[in-house]
Amino acid sequence: MSLLLGTSKYRNAQLSPDGKYISYNRPSGDTGVYNVFVKELPAPGSAAAAADKRSLFDREGIDKDIQVTFDKKRGITSGTWGQDGKSMAYIQDTDGDENFHLFLVPLADTFKSGAKAAPPPVDATPFKGVKASGIMSSKNRPGILYIGLNKRSKEVFDLYRLDLKTMKLTLDTVNPGGLTTWLPDYGFNIRAALGYNNTDGSTYVLINDAPPTTDAAVAAAPDLDALFSAAKEQNYTTAQWIAASASKADASKWRRLITWPFGEKGGVFRFNKQGNGLYIVTSIDRDTTEFQLVSLQPGAKVIKRIASNPLVNVGSVWFEEDSWEPQMVSFNYLRYV
Repeated sequence: MSLLLGTSKYRNAQLSPDGKYISYNRPSGDTGVYNVFVKELPAPGSAAAAADKRSLFDREGIDKDIQVTFDKKRGITSGTWGQDGKSMAYIQDTDGDENFHLFLVPLADTFKSGAKAAPPPVDATPFKGVKASGIMSSKNRPGILYIGLNKRSKEVFDLYRLDLKTMKLTLDTVNPGGLTTWLPDYGFNIRAALGYNNTDGSTYVLINDAPPTTDAAVAAAPDLDALFSAAKEQNYTTAQWIAASASKADASKWRRLITWPFGEKGGVFRFNKQGNGLYIVTSIDRDTTEFQLVSLQPGAKVIKRIASNPLVNVGSVWFEEDSWEPQMVSFNYLRYV
């Protein structure tokens, strides 16, 4: 019974981008709370490993594993690899206050030295009462992260850009209101967003027609401490926040591409690699949802009808990470009562 209902000792394993390590969670220290650890994998093609049918943890043990986080209260159950494979990120609040901060742990020196413990984490969002959400990374631009922060307004998450080399955090794009999901293109520029209208229950897609944010614009963006101080003292308007952002994407730069009225189902997966289309699912004019590639031009003309099923909606879609071409689509025929 404990095998079926008990808590697994090792969980949440993630392979590093370079394929040399896995991160995972297990109980740590005297408290037994879960923390993040990293295990170096045996060399590919190892004959001894191939012949040994035991699990990786039984075969290799855990004595040489690197402890990445050291929480002693509620535990840290998830960590995300940096795209360079030499750092990890995780979010954590303070005693359950739900104001999550983004913490980064550099691991390059730890890997070189063979140390069994990572250095202390760096709080990348050290703002009291502010929540970090929607962290995004891309192997096409491994040096930056995008992070949503509700610093300007508790109800709205603007998008910030973090340079992982300098640890500079810049206001990239101001949320014009109602946006819940940001969508980067293949080059990791924010070009679309998904929003929700609380008044009529509709969901919609906005396209950002502003030019991509340049490195020069990011370098010229004001320091956040100075920006936040000035905004507080002068009670900045939304326009002033936009003027201080790196993207300068005001309301005129955003246009509505698709609207799903209340009762219709729809969603966006990602851009195509060329950046001239969006992969979506939609139930408009249909009984079940269809997986489509649509144009970014007004009217969102269907470029390609990819997959649908007359009985059930589209489930998950898997994409090839270099071509950004869809590889698999799932349909679930089971209905839960």
